[in-house]
Amino acid sequence: MTRALLPLLVLGLFGGLTPAHAGSRCVAHRGNNVAELENSWASIRSAEALGADGIEFDVHHSGDGVGMLVHDTTLERVAQGPDCPIDVDLHTLTAEQVRSRCTLSNGEEIPLLSDVLAEAEGWNATLFVELKDVPSPQTVALLRETRDRIGDRLRVISFDKDALEPCMEIPGLSLYKLAITVVA
Repeated sequence: MTRALLPLLVLGLFGGLTPAHAGSRCVAHRGNNVAELENSWASIRSAEALGADGIEFDVHHSGDGVGMLVHDTTLERVAQGPDCPIDVDLHTLTAEQVRSRCTLSNGEEIPLLSDVLAEAEGWNATLFVELKDVPSPQTVALLRETRDRIGDRLRVISFDKDALEPCMEIPGLSLYKLAITVVA
């Protein structure tokens, strides 16, 4: 049997498991994905309303470099629409092609990273942006602007070190390389 120890790593993203950080913290993975569709507006807003200490969401980029809250490279698991190209790699489509043809299976528009970060500025939760691919220059600029406005409440995480590389130029931005530890 194998299992990922990601929850321990996520706790470490708040500064480690030390006596000074006693008590537990809740990070809503893909928003409140237990009650709502993952990475949807409903899941992100639900996590905030429930008072999650942190909200993690996944970001893939469209072919024109727009950051969208989607976990997989295709929309197959989460989107619908008669003309929605659910089995096509998101990186080959423009954001307009995706958003004009597809909705999430809960009926919402696919959230854009820019919209989520703008709305979340007024929240108390720490935001964990998981980059699933190398960010576009516009996403790096957006992360820089957001970091300047909300400070340490913005964290960028990724399993892909190449995705973190462009973000290293952002002063004060906390970056975390994720890893999976497998135990037998």
